[in-house]
Amino acid sequence: MERFCTCCGAEKQKQQSVCPQCRQAYDVRQRCAQMNPFGAGGIGWSTQVSHPSFKKNAGKNRIASIIFALIVCIIIFVVLLIKGDMELNSNGMRLFGILMAVLWGFWIIWMIAASIPKKDWEGVVAQKDSKLEEYYSRTGDNSNVRQSRMKYTVTIHKKDGSTKKITELDRTFWYDYLHEGETVRYHGTNMTYYEKFDKTHDSYLPCAGCESKRDPRENYCGRCGCILLKGQAVPSVIPPVFSSSQTGIQGVPQAAYCRGCGQPIRTGIRFCGSCGTPVS
Repeated sequence: MERFCTCCGAEKQKQQSVCPQCRQAYDVRQRCAQMNPFGAGGIGWSTQVSHPSFKKNAGKNRIASIIFALIVCIIIFVVLLIKGDMELNSNGMRLFGILMAVLWGFWIIWMIAASIPKKDWEGVVAQKDSKLEEYYSRTGDNSNVRQSRMKYTVTIHKKDGSTKKITELDRTFWYDYLHEGETVRYHGTNMTYYEKFDKTHDSYLPCAGCESKRDPRENYCGRCGCILLKGQAVPSVIPPVFSSSQTGIQGVPQAAYCRGCGQPIRTGIRFCGSCGTPVS
């Protein structure tokens, strides 16, 4: 569900097609009709890795985790009562309290470990592998059942000489996005994200907040509101748009470009349609 303007990141207003904050169309295809998606991702490392939207999104995820943990506790309590494994007396409540203390203890330790910022690093995608893997799972009657799943692995050679392997089971999110020979940078503060140096050939950009696939012409994720990590724009990929109020030598129109991202901008607008920077 799209809840945020993909141009400026403000919350969307219902039954409106234009954002009241940046005055740009919510529909990126309408807003960026003259912009080629290929090339919109830009070249170079993003300068927005410390954007407050990532910290805000991480806080929302922690709150969602707390709510989920509370729901799990309620479900466990109800199931124990229904099965008769616990009674509503002092002994039963004491045992339930001990169980909850252990579960919440592990959960708190996991949350603390997950919130510790990871060190950023750079590397080159060296190899991609996929194979069918068999494993055993235990059923309700304690019997083992052999099952199979696909294992996808992306091997990255880091600059310090070490190797990082991204392993995914029955999903191909990073396996599909990363390609052999590409230079990537890992971001580990308020996110777990692998950014490409050259994003000009990407038909989509993964959101660093929720991992949804976004149109490269967008600036913010419409699902979680996090800014997209894009590089320096490539003006040559985009048809030039000229300002009628600016002319050069011998009356030749000169293009007006955004001071924030370098993209061409149309006259009469208050914010850049690519990055949302106010037009001075």
